[in-house]
Amino acid sequence: MPFLVELNKALDQWCTEQGWTADTLINNGDHKWELRDDGYRYVGNEGSDLLFTIAQVARARCSPDGDYFPASRYNKEDQLVRLRYTLDVIQASHPRLAPIFSQTDTNIKKAENAFLANYKNVTVGHIVTRGPAGPEFKLTKKMFHPRDAEAFIYLEDLENPKSRESSVERGSATINSVDDSSVDDLTDTWPFSEDKLKADLPKYKLKYSVDPFPLFIYDIPSTPTIPEPASSSSATEWVEPETKSISPLQVQRYIQDSIVKLYFTLKAWYIKDDNKVQFSAEIVSATILSRPDQSTSKKRRLDKPPTTPSKKRRD
Repeated sequence: MPFLVELNKALDQWCTEQGWTADTLINNGDHKWELRDDGYRYVGNEGSDLLFTIAQVARARCSPDGDYFPASRYNKEDQLVRLRYTLDVIQASHPRLAPIFSQTDTNIKKAENAFLANYKNVTVGHIVTRGPAGPEFKLTKKMFHPRDAEAFIYLEDLENPKSRESSVERGSATINSVDDSSVDDLTDTWPFSEDKLKADLPKYKLKYSVDPFPLFIYDIPSTPTIPEPASSSSATEWVEPETKSISPLQVQRYIQDSIVKLYFTLKAWYIKDDNKVQFSAEIVSATILSRPDQSTSKKRRLDKPPTTPSKKRRD
């Protein structure tokens, strides 16, 4: 699969940023578990809970219908709020990327063990599990949020998750009324395909707003421009290309089997009644670095000529 960025230069730049989960030093005091309003979060020295890694998508459930999480005694929210986008990601085979996933796996387990040091003999819901081809990393994201919470997601915050905290300084637009006129167009016309979800949307849209899956792809021009001669001081600098968002109806097709750069947060809860610690990785955004070759992935095999039914003569 060809890459949409200069991979070596991109990796050299990204690995210097805080939150890079392939950093072998990430658990050596740079990050710690901090109690927030919605549970514990894994937070860096600068207060950011944003982490990122690179992996290949093994399974995606990111269509407009999402992935349904059944109700439980701890989660009795409306059906719409229990919808999630879900990704199961695995190690990419590229020689520069395989060690990144392996180190991410190691570092996440170390982070979980640091939290579990305070809990003995508990049941644990891990983020990384054993799959058919090795470790798998599960990430999720809620599809809908209550209308009394932040109702507008700033596009620039998704394209550049590192700046998402600045939206608080800009002021967050909220919707307090509950009439049809205040429902945003995206929620009002969300393209559910399941009949029950479509039937329930008119009722739920007055209480909840949709969060489209934050998937982006590098906006590479079809006709490459000729770069200007670089000065000796900037010859090794790499500028990350602009990205464009993928529409909700196209997300599943674009992300399945792709290699992606994932921004996410780590969370943990202790469920006292079950004596269980539950970890989760929540998606902030995903950017496609490489997609499978669409021209060859669905080709028919022609190594054997097609057979035709034999003709019999009528007696």
